[in-house]
Amino acid sequence: MNISEITTIRRHLHQHPELSGCEYNTAEYLTRFLEKCRPYKIYTGVGGTGIIVHFKGKKPGISCLFRCEMDALPITEENKLPYTSLNNGVAHLCGHDGHAAILCGVAQNCGQNSSFLEYGDLYLLFQPAEEIGTGAREMQQEIERLGLRFNYAFALHNLPGREENTIILSPGIYAYASVGVEIKWRGHTAHAAEPHLALNPTPAIVELSEILKQYDTATSLCTIVHICIGEPNYGITPGNGEMHLTIRATEDSRLQQMQQEIERSVAQVSAKYGTFETSVIYHDHFPATVNNPEAFGIIEACALKEGYKMEYATHPQKGSDDFAFFTQHSKAAFFDIGCGEDHPALHCPDYDFNENLIEPAAQFIGCVYQQTQLTASTAV
Repeated sequence: MNISEITTIRRHLHQHPELSGCEYNTAEYLTRFLEKCRPYKIYTGVGGTGIIVHFKGKKPGISCLFRCEMDALPITEENKLPYTSLNNGVAHLCGHDGHAAILCGVAQNCGQNSSFLEYGDLYLLFQPAEEIGTGAREMQQEIERLGLRFNYAFALHNLPGREENTIILSPGIYAYASVGVEIKWRGHTAHAAEPHLALNPTPAIVELSEILKQYDTATSLCTIVHICIGEPNYGITPGNGEMHLTIRATEDSRLQQMQQEIERSVAQVSAKYGTFETSVIYHDHFPATVNNPEAFGIIEACALKEGYKMEYATHPQKGSDDFAFFTQHSKAAFFDIGCGEDHPALHCPDYDFNENLIEPAAQFIGCVYQQTQLTASTAV
């Protein structure tokens, strides 16, 4: 691997971030590089701006997919770096630029080393719109239309707060299911001197806020991310209001149950304070990401064989990832790689991907691919 070239790719992506669903320049830039790696085939425009790169082995074997993401976040970066984001209010503060660079390193290794692909089919997938939970679902729909099948699927994520290059394994559930909840109340206003004449949603919103605390448990979580009541006008008692939540649970069935309970609670507290028009709308749905035991075992075997430091997660990640849509069609596993114990947290304005992860992670992915072929031949 030419680590200097791959690092340049990472920094270019960091400097030119694009939001979910708008990764047009990112996809074009990555495609130009990937074409130089001499793959068997490149699929572009998959599920929007997605890319799938196919490297074909010399002999028949099984197919293996590795996923990375391309989208950035609507957050202003605070870092002062030579490659700080040039797009105001948009930044790669989750490390998707680094994840894409890792797979570019894998692609370069494939192009430079013909013995790497002795058996099977290796697919590298560059996914848009992970942050809003639509990219994997839309790519999977296109994958089915293309007739592609993957025996195994893998993904990784950098994890601040863990020792650099430590492999963190999650047996069973890797990440929570989640969904955004938009709740709206429509009543009517009155003069601020006559609040009793208004149909004001404030009491219902306050009571609902207290009810929602019951979901802060060991296996679920509710975060109120936005509340708006009325207008900033001192002469008007509010008549409308809205609340936005993100609810999370370790299992899809529990998340669905929470949605039903919240809808009932909205109806009950609203009726208590008046005849409001209410609505509950859902956004950014992520199923739970559950690791397949066999795929998990491959990750574990590689970490042991290559002598990586390892940790076993004691609890699923509360954050969600739409890689879950791929786990429904392949034997799949998601793992983390430590980004540094004192590294700024994901989605924080001072976060920057740790480039020391690129080369070891690309090598580890190569090991995982080889292990899938070995596992298949042993099973036969």
